[in-house]
Amino acid sequence: TPNIIAWSLFDDRGTVINSREDVTASPDSTITIVLFGDDLKRTSATDRGIRKLTVYAEYDSDLGSDLPITAEHEFRVADFIGI
Repeated sequence: TPNIIAWSLFDDRGTVINSREDVTASPDSTITIVLFGDDLKRTSATDRGIRKLTVYAEYDSDLGSDLPITAEHEFRVADFIGI
């Protein structure tokens, strides 16, 4: 189980989306991150709709303390007609 977990949401240019930077989560073996509303909207006409969800955690093991883990998932958001 990690000591700390935090996540951030960026576009492909590194701009933070919907103030979702360094959002902390309760450390557990599994966490759920729910994105909705403005998290999944394009921010401007030039926004290509590419999002990067970055998760950072630290854990302890026999090899050391506060060892970092970083993961990133890239996905696209789409404009829906009529919504």
